[in-house]
Amino acid sequence: AAFSFAVVRSLGSPPISPPFLSARLIADGPGYRYLKAHCGERRFTLCDYLDRMPKGSDILLWSEDPRDGIFSTVPDTVKRALGNEDKRFYLAVLRERPLEVLGSVARSTSAQAVQFDLDHFNYIPEHRAGAREHLPPGVFAWVERSAAYRGTVPVAPTIALTLIAAFASLAFLAASAASPARRLAWHSPSASAALLLLLAFLANIMICGALSTPHARYQMRIIWLLPLAAWAAARAGFVA
Repeated sequence: AAFSFAVVRSLGSPPISPPFLSARLIADGPGYRYLKAHCGERRFTLCDYLDRMPKGSDILLWSEDPRDGIFSTVPDTVKRALGNEDKRFYLAVLRERPLEVLGSVARSTSAQAVQFDLDHFNYIPEHRAGAREHLPPGVFAWVERSAAYRGTVPVAPTIALTLIAAFASLAFLAASAASPARRLAWHSPSASAALLLLLAFLANIMICGALSTPHARYQMRIIWLLPLAAWAAARAGFVA
């Protein structure tokens, strides 16, 4: 809110918001089918780009190729229109196709919940090509020598330890919830902290998976909350 206020005060208009919700619905199907059924009524700016759909949400948002990208290929005035229509489009599709939208949310959330990777520590082919194309030659020469560019950053041990810690923490929390002392324990501040941390972790899965696009980095950057929640549960004396 402070950022938006500062932008309005400085530049006279609010920042442009990418249409994450629209891209998610189009990629999963309900949004695309809604547009095909209603674009004759010209309800949304997205109708001008129906020929570029359906594509993955990351392509619709960030591809600079006008054959398939939308948001990154249009003028700022159109970007702003797409952002302003984002929530209205989502609600329109939800009203007409509630089961399809809920199914999309469930699938995306499930996909996000099982992603445990550190893929962005090593460059994928698109990143290598982008670095070569966009970086100044001197900077690219340095990047090209990096372990990340060569794909040799040793992420496997960290991923393995993360999986062990995450599932051990979840098992401990489940055992804690089933403890005979749970009724008394839930009244303690430490128990409240454990519950809050667990809810934050679950909310992150739903928000990032269902409203954006499932990516492992969304999960891995907050996975440390699970051991912290287990530690708080232990402090509460859950396990008898």
